[in-house]
Amino acid sequence: MKKITLLIAFLITSIGFAQQQEYLFDFESDDPDGVASNWLTFDNTPAPAEIVDNPDLDGVNATDSKVLKVVMGPNNAFYAGVNNAWADVAFGTWKLDMAVTSNLTLTMDVNKNYVGTIGIKMGTNTGGTSFQITDQNVGNTVVDEWQTLTFDLSGVNPNGDLSNISQLVVFVDWTENLSDRAEGNTIYIDNIKFNAEKLTDPAVSGGSGSTPAPTDAPGTPTLAEADVISIFSDAYTDLAATWNPGWGQSTVLADETIASNPVKKYSSLNFTGIEPTAGTVDATSMTHINLDYWTSDATEIKFKLVDYKGDGAWGADNSESEVTKTATTGAWVTLSIPLTEYTGISFNDIGQLVLSATAATNPVYIDNIYFSNGEATSGGGSVATAPTDAPGVPTLAEANVISIFSDTYTDLAATWNPGWGQTTVLADETIASNPVKKYSSLNFTGIEPTAGTIDATAMTHINLDYWTSDATEIKFKLVDYKGDGAWGDDNSETEVVKTATTGSWVTLSIPLTEFTGINFNDIGQLVLSATDAVNPVYIDNIYFSNTSILNTNSIALEELSFYPNPTSRNLVISAVGNIKNAQIFSILGKKVMSLNINKTTETIDVSNLTAGIYLIKYEVGDKVGTAKFIKQ
Repeated sequence: MKKITLLIAFLITSIGFAQQQEYLFDFESDDPDGVASNWLTFDNTPAPAEIVDNPDLDGVNATDSKVLKVVMGPNNAFYAGVNNAWADVAFGTWKLDMAVTSNLTLTMDVNKNYVGTIGIKMGTNTGGTSFQITDQNVGNTVVDEWQTLTFDLSGVNPNGDLSNISQLVVFVDWTENLSDRAEGNTIYIDNIKFNAEKLTDPAVSGGSGSTPAPTDAPGTPTLAEADVISIFSDAYTDLAATWNPGWGQSTVLADETIASNPVKKYSSLNFTGIEPTAGTVDATSMTHINLDYWTSDATEIKFKLVDYKGDGAWGADNSESEVTKTATTGAWVTLSIPLTEYTGISFNDIGQLVLSATAATNPVYIDNIYFSNGEATSGGGSVATAPTDAPGVPTLAEANVISIFSDTYTDLAATWNPGWGQTTVLADETIASNPVKKYSSLNFTGIEPTAGTIDATAMTHINLDYWTSDATEIKFKLVDYKGDGAWGDDNSETEVVKTATTGSWVTLSIPLTEFTGINFNDIGQLVLSATDAVNPVYIDNIYFSNTSILNTNSIALEELSFYPNPTSRNLVISAVGNIKNAQIFSILGKKVMSLNINKTTETIDVSNLTAGIYLIKYEVGDKVGTAKFIKQ
């Protein structure tokens, strides 16, 4: 409702009237009244309201614009209609002073496929109906043509509060005790106008009355054209496609340019489709589907692929698969989804791509939709698939640990990656002068001590450092030989699953109490596995300890904060403990900044960095932490 504009001619203040303005609901997508989810149909569950293109460019409303569409059927009561989401104060609040002449008229344009009386009502969030008009016999006189209806408010009998109104109701076919109505009675509504005193702005307003929107563009992809199949990105040549085809959705699509960059703007995004028009997509040589999104309020972004099953045509034999991702708000985010997450479909005959969002009251902006042979980020290039730095060095005394693998301690002799039928490939590598274990195709792998089983009864934790670019879970299993020192049918085992963090070294210090149903005096196998690890997983510093290695300074790390994030100039880093130093790396692992801090708070000038995602590695006390921030 940005177009709730001030009247050019203000009422004379000496009379004592507050400033009045014109309210205009024109259902354009840049305002709350242009969001279909802000309009609710009633009674007896009619079809949801829709925001659609003007279907009839004639009569009094010949403008190519958006309008509200409401469909009522035989099962809907005569008092059925549509109203704004008043409980959310979606359009703000206003006051009707009946002593002000300009407040005594309401007009709206309607286009109906039937003749019938229109009624109106206004109400408040707390008190219900303010007034109702259903007896003026105001209605259309012709069908399938725009007409302007005028409601005279001067004779209404206000039976409620006129001083804090937040609801407008339209009864689309008010004929009292109407027994039935035709199937598919349809009304289009546009340009509802009335005058009132504005009390509060719309609840979804961006402060100045505008709906939240990005002001910057996502990073430009830099993968080679030969490695992508582009659906929409000005970095590549796009496939021809039909966008937002008419599948009954309320979604409204607009092409916009933000920061000199073309984007797709989806208002009322419940779902929308993309249909290639020059043939289906053969993505068998691709590994990922990518897109950049920006949302101010969606909680989930969903991306569905529809497989035409090899015949190149939509039909009952189609299969489809959808991936759901938790949304991040207020910044451009890149999704690079492995095609392995799409189950039950093939990729040689993709005929539709379907986007949807959960809880998206405001528009969702989309850019850079493309299949790729390799993972991609908003910064353009491929995601780093290997670390460039080493994890922190363990600091516990040798007497307090039983080491499986760490050049800090003396390790137990063991067989690594024994042949249990796994696809995992193990390689010993050195990164930043530090030996690590590199596991490719990590479905599962084992470690078997060769000089006898492990008695860890004096220990309290099992620890390891891991680095992954794409795994979603890291799993650690212990196998108890049950006191006989030998593998057999009497073994018991238990596994702990941890959600993975990508792009930096992470330390797990798992209490042995999390491993239930086993004893710890006869551990004969340690088993590692990962979920969704397309790229290698790197492991270091596996050892039992008689205390958590995170105890000493974990509080200092947990209470370290960064703000603002995203930032365009300064990044403030603050901790409860002394921050010794910090290093900033690009998402590809290149060090771009190094600082000696030696205090609890520091302001870092990152204005010279190019826009994108960065990692900041910091040292507090004797512990090392890593976090991500976005440079705008």
